[in-house]
Amino acid sequence: MADQMAASDSNPAVDPYHHLQIAPNPDGTITRLAEYPNSPPTCDSNLPTPVLSKDIPINQSNNTWVRLFLPRHVLDQSPSPTTKLPLVVFCHGGGFIILSAGSTIFHDFCVNLAIDVPVVIASVQYRLAPDHRLPAGGL
Repeated sequence: MADQMAASDSNPAVDPYHHLQIAPNPDGTITRLAEYPNSPPTCDSNLPTPVLSKDIPINQSNNTWVRLFLPRHVLDQSPSPTTKLPLVVFCHGGGFIILSAGSTIFHDFCVNLAIDVPVVIASVQYRLAPDHRLPAGGL
């Protein structure tokens, strides 16, 4: 037991700023050092994509929006689409400090979920912390 404690004491603590690839600024905000790939919405119904997606502004002054995902098979019904699907509200990961609803990892996740389940998905782009502290954070 003492050997385990000594071994854990010799490991330096993880620097969360380095781990998340962010740098703190004197004013309390952060600089996001990493660039993550983003995917555009796929709203052209002529494209052979199994899921259509579109960005809808929520509050333009706050740069908040929602990306809606709709499985194509709903639109392909004849003579008119009548299928009602459940709505999933998806808040992307990133610890509320990094990434966005347009990040490729979350875009692809929502596309796959809309195909597999099927559901309509509203992936919300919210303001990130610590730049937008509560209660200003969110939408």
